[in-house]
Amino acid sequence: MNITELFDTVLQPITDRLTGIEKLLNDLTENHSSANRYLTKEETKKLLNIGSDVTLWKYTRDGQLPMKKIGGKCLFKLEDVQNFVNSH
Repeated sequence: MNITELFDTVLQPITDRLTGIEKLLNDLTENHSSANRYLTKEETKKLLNIGSDVTLWKYTRDGQLPMKKIGGKCLFKLEDVQNFVNSH
């Protein structure tokens, strides 16, 4: 079996399957509800137009902006950040 035959019989079906999986993942990501999307600390600060971690932690500490620790990372639910922006 030469390289071309090997690719056509073994690798091409795998490549096609991976391309299909990639498309499904992209579709899921695009259709994913923003209510379930989490933002990192940096993304949240950028969205709120603040540069200081201290300001962000103040909002969190005061209960104005809920935060979750997942896998050791501080994450903010996009919906909560949007509600915070709309209320200020």
